Amino acid sequence: MEVMELRQSLEEIRKFLLPRWKEMRDNPNWEWSEYGATLDETCPSVDMCRFTTIFLHLISNGDVQICGGIGNVSSSPYDSEHGYRISDGKYAGHLWGVLDGEVIDITADQFGEEAIVICSESDLRYKPRVFKGRKFEDAEELLYTCPEVAQWAEDFREIMERRKNRGMDVPEIFSNEKPVECKAAPTMEMSL
Repeated sequence: MEVMELRQSLEEIRKFLLPRWKEMRDNPNWEWSEYGATLDETCPSVDMCRFTTIFLHLISNGDVQICGGIGNVSSSPYDSEHGYRISDGKYAGHLWGVLDGEVIDITADQFGEEAIVICSESDLRYKPRVFKGRKFEDAEELLYTCPEVAQWAEDFREIMERRKNRGMDVPEIFSNEKPVECKAAPTMEMSL
C-alpha cells in the first residue's frame, strides 16, 4: 500500500475513533495514566494508544502488529527504555502498530507530533519492548483491559460493509474478512 493511501485510510479511521475516544474519556470512572495526566488533556488521543492499536489490529484482521513499551517516565516498577522517546530522551509508555515494516501511529499528537505518523520501524522515536522474544502477535493479551474495542471493531466493520455494498470506497487497511476474534484474558503476563 502506498504511503498516501495508507495516510488517507488512517485519517478516516481516526475520524471514526474521535467520538469513541471522547466517550471513553468522558466516563466518570476514567483514570489518566500517570504520564498522560501530565499531557494536554484537550488532545483527543492522550492515553488512547492502547485502545487504538488494538482496534487497528482487529480491523486489519491481524495484519497490523501491536508494538510498544512501558517507558521510564512514571513511577511504575516496570520502567524501561522502551516506548515513545520524548524530548528529554526518556521513553513514555506507548503502543503503536506496525504494518509491512512501517510504524503507524494515529495517536502521536499526544507527544506533540502530527496526529498521524508513518515511519520506518527503525525510527528512533519508537522502541518496542519485546515480550517473550516476539512482538505481540494477537490482541488477546491486551484486550482484557479494554473490551469496548471489540465493539468498536464490529461497528466499524458493519459501517464498511454498508459502504462497500453502496459501491463506496473503504479504507485500504480494512480487511474484507471478519476482525480477529479476541476473548478477554483472565490475567496479563508481562515478562519484563
